[in-house]
Amino acid sequence: MAASDWRRKPGLILGALTALNGLNYLDRYVAAATLTLILSELKISDSQGGLLQSMFIVTSALACPLAGWLGDRGSRMRLAAVGIFIWSLATVGSGLATSYALLLLARAVTGIGEADAKKIVENRPYKSTDELVQKKVMPKATYDKIKGQIVAK
Repeated sequence: MAASDWRRKPGLILGALTALNGLNYLDRYVAAATLTLILSELKISDSQGGLLQSMFIVTSALACPLAGWLGDRGSRMRLAAVGIFIWSLATVGSGLATSYALLLLARAVTGIGEADAKKIVENRPYKSTDELVQKKVMPKATYDKIKGQIVAK
């Protein structure tokens, strides 16, 4: 699908972002849900298993301010696409990891990719809806089509 098709179909963008958000939450908690299997497969201790989730959260928390700063200074959608790409590669890496070190690295990178994408596409405080165009969150043509449907305080 060409980039111009996406801009003309804001519902498609919303659907894609909603689906990505759902996958993101599944990915975030899959390590916790399968921890007993991971512990036995990689023959690691409970504390090492706990570090997998901790590493994900810490790298995500450290990456969020940088992602927000970059998003305020450049193309948010391009940065979100890079974050989603990093997150996707790291998620595949988590599934293919054959050692604890590789799994720990993949979970850390997953946190960075998620923080990058999430910080860019999540709700942000705007003084007015016009800032959606001014801050390059969406193209003016898309904003003009949906501005009557935006609910703002």
